[in-house]
Amino acid sequence: MKISKEYKKTIIDEFEKVIKLISESKTLQDELYYFSAMFGIINHIMNLEMNSTLVAIHQILKEAHTAFSQRLNQPKLPNVESLEFPKQVWQSLKNILPTLVVSIKDNDDEKLRVLLEKIIYHSYANSGNGFYNLKKGTMVFD
Repeated sequence: MKISKEYKKTIIDEFEKVIKLISESKTLQDELYYFSAMFGIINHIMNLEMNSTLVAIHQILKEAHTAFSQRLNQPKLPNVESLEFPKQVWQSLKNILPTLVVSIKDNDDEKLRVLLEKIIYHSYANSGNGFYNLKKGTMVFD
């Protein structure tokens, strides 16, 4: 990623703090709250240094947050499977985050691209069709 060393360090440091806070959280709501800081810091950096990679990271992390938040906050009805929060998908997404930091540290743009694709894939599991494919077993997660 083409970005100044100072801003890159800021992103890495903040992402590591977010991952720690997520891991220490006791509720999904808190985990999602802290997760939102990831696209927040990217937004801040984009006000100081702009490039297309930062925009992609921001938009994908923001979409992931929105997708999981909407799924978590929709009205619950007893015994309605299609309204479930996909906890295994959220756990899989959380497992990706440390690797995302490593890809930024290592300037590994290809790995970063692959991880961003994985994050958006996780987000899709919250859509109607994505959730259907998840339940059908055609969407697979680590």
